[in-house]
Amino acid sequence: MKINENLNISIKDYIGNMEGGVTSILSIIYYEKFYEGIYWYTEDMQFITFPEDLEKEIGCEVEKYEHFDDIKEGLRTEEADFNTIIKNLDSAI
Repeated sequence: MKINENLNISIKDYIGNMEGGVTSILSIIYYEKFYEGIYWYTEDMQFITFPEDLEKEIGCEVEKYEHFDDIKEGLRTEEADFNTIIKNLDSAI
């Protein structure tokens, strides 16, 4: 999903049920360079982590990034339905 002309993010894989939420790996392309992040969500919450080197590139922590709300909204439209997928994921340690 294209966030802006320089940032493209998609859910790469669902890795498990952690603390009652769905944990997935993000594929992130920023200025044609590839990164991986983590996306954890429930019905009501979303947490996104970017690697430190990408946060240095964007100049701030992901939560302070000017397009953070666009990222969260885009991931909400792309993510698997929480109630459906949580039942099918193994609990992570």
